Amino acid sequence: MADPRKDPQFQKIQEMRRQAVLYYKENGVPELMETALNKMFFEKPQDVYMFLVEFFQNHSKPSTIDKVEAGEYFDSKGQPTLSCEIFTESNGKFKRLSGAFVSSFNQLSDAAPSEKRDHDDEERSRGVKAAIKYIEGPIGDAIKGCLVSEQSAVDDILRSTLAVLQDEEAEKERQAVLEAAAAAEAAAAEAPATPATSDTGAKGKPGKAAKEKGGKADKNAPKEIPKTPEISEAPKDLIFSGAQAVCAVSSATAIAGAVVRSMPPFQYIAELTHGEAQEGYRIPIPMVTLLSGGRSVAGKQNVIKELLLIPKPSLSTTVAISKAKDLSYRLTIDLSKKMGITTKMMSDQGAPAPAVDKWEQLLDATLEAAAALNIQIGEDYFLGVHCAAHDFWDSNKEKYEAISGVYKSADEMVDTIYVDLVNKYPSIMAFIDPLVPQDVAGWNKLYNALRDRCYVLGERSLGRVDQVIREGAAAEFPHSGHVVQFNHSATVSDVVQLANLCREREQKLVVSASPGDTTDTLLVDLAVGVGAHFIKIGGFCRGERAAKYNRLLELYKMVDNGGNCLQSDQDVFTFNPEVPADETDANADQTEGTLAEADATS
Repeated sequence: MADPRKDPQFQKIQEMRRQAVLYYKENGVPELMETALNKMFFEKPQDVYMFLVEFFQNHSKPSTIDKVEAGEYFDSKGQPTLSCEIFTESNGKFKRLSGAFVSSFNQLSDAAPSEKRDHDDEERSRGVKAAIKYIEGPIGDAIKGCLVSEQSAVDDILRSTLAVLQDEEAEKERQAVLEAAAAAEAAAAEAPATPATSDTGAKGKPGKAAKEKGGKADKNAPKEIPKTPEISEAPKDLIFSGAQAVCAVSSATAIAGAVVRSMPPFQYIAELTHGEAQEGYRIPIPMVTLLSGGRSVAGKQNVIKELLLIPKPSLSTTVAISKAKDLSYRLTIDLSKKMGITTKMMSDQGAPAPAVDKWEQLLDATLEAAAALNIQIGEDYFLGVHCAAHDFWDSNKEKYEAISGVYKSADEMVDTIYVDLVNKYPSIMAFIDPLVPQDVAGWNKLYNALRDRCYVLGERSLGRVDQVIREGAAAEFPHSGHVVQFNHSATVSDVVQLANLCREREQKLVVSASPGDTTDTLLVDLAVGVGAHFIKIGGFCRGERAAKYNRLLELYKMVDNGGNCLQSDQDVFTFNPEVPADETDANADQTEGTLAEADATS
């Protein structure tokens, strides 16, 4: 009888068994299986298979960025905006890990004329298309193979890649200018000489050319329309077309990192911020937009672009938002009765936009509605004013058009408007962008006058978060903190760094939604994760705003039910520390001639 061990088929099977044993040993499977079975025996989970899934998932190969896709979608204003998706490859198949939308970057002020808005819309559309090309090209290639858990490394690559793209585009523009100049010079050299035309006709009478120069005006010639002085905007940044690709990829990477760690994004971002897992989380205080105003709204007053309701620190998020919603609804009804149905028209911030000529009308209406609902303004709730001074600053006059046709100097804005407002309405505890950034003397005066009574915050006046972090831009004036919009070329790491910087300086961080936002809710997770003091979402009457409020409520319940909510027990706000003498002196030295120099530069 033949020995079965010599059978070729038997030998083939034995060889396969040997290779299998070797393969399992190389990958540590027997040891892991033994560990998993022993651990499962002692813990005795009800679902043994889910236990094994979770156990081996923790020992699987770290997920990498293997493919990045981008697309053009719409924001809440119907403007084109950008989305980004990240995929990882597993066993030859691509698995979608995350997706993120970025809000549009609106650079123009509300005072910008329609032709500039049309041009801005064209730039935005070109920017989205350029961003898609970059994400699916050089940016996607640069981050391919990176671990999704290495947020800081990915953000560094995004910054360096963007810098290379900017240099390349700048070189292309320079070459185009040189070629155009050379072509114009060549054309001028080849053009035939034009014979001189005499200004004197027959018999010494003025010829046709002379009549055209100084003779009787042509009746059919179009009349020159005098130009209306246009309100200047804050100095415009040089925005690189397609730079929003950086924010989109950074956002999608953060979400992917949270997915592979099986944790919500806010918890993952908190670990990035503090370098370790956190036992508790602070839910930022909502700054709710009750009413909208300013130059984009009918009416003469320009000082209040957003009137904000701010609950005291010890009030729970659920109660704060519920009461704010009630007050917003009551205000809408009251104003529609007084001013007509047009008051129910909502602004981009999701709040009613009544046409008023005095800012006191907005404040008084709010106090009346709050009193009717027994909401204690000045005790349980406070007020904030987003001024957006860049919208009503006139660089030609070097004054602020606080009311249509009425211009105020910086001193008048501080003394007769802002200080007077706080004296008359002591429940006001925050101003955002009350002055333009080049008005250093005004900022110093305002901060020193109100620093122990309210926060003086900067948004556009302090620059974008990526400018503050990457370019080292620093304000030349004292302020209470930053209001940050997460868009354009900002990364998650930028916001993390700014949050830590604000903590070091004892300043406040406000994370703010954008006018052209989407229903993406990462902004809320970002605010909670970095430990922002406030979050400014807007009103309640637009879908993209409601989505973020719902996410904020969801996160509050999540951390509160888990006993991880760091709820403040303070019933009052603590305001700004005193500015060191050397810093005040330095700021004072920089104020002379600042307005004229800044406007000349811009």
